[in-house]
Amino acid sequence: MKSSDHQCIDALLRRAKRCGYYDTDLPLFEELCDNADEHLFDNVQMNCFHSLHSLLPPESSVTQNYTLHTCVHNHQLPDHISHLDDSNFITRMLFKNIY
Repeated sequence: MKSSDHQCIDALLRRAKRCGYYDTDLPLFEELCDNADEHLFDNVQMNCFHSLHSLLPPESSVTQNYTLHTCVHNHQLPDHISHLDDSNFITRMLFKNIY
């Protein structure tokens, strides 16, 4: 989705808040998308019968004694082959909290 589409949806939600159709405590579009992505990724990780579970890389068997960043999964990170992989849902979620 293009950034202009995000801006249009955010503008719609802001107008809906002003008119009283959308609660002021509810998040804007980007946060809604992030929450939905995290929920889906959690379901994919926890349910071995999920249709996307087979796309996950194998779990990492290496235990590290240091923590340079917090990682929300225990999967091996795939090699960065091309920029097309950046838009892949699984790859995006694996690298999400690392940067």
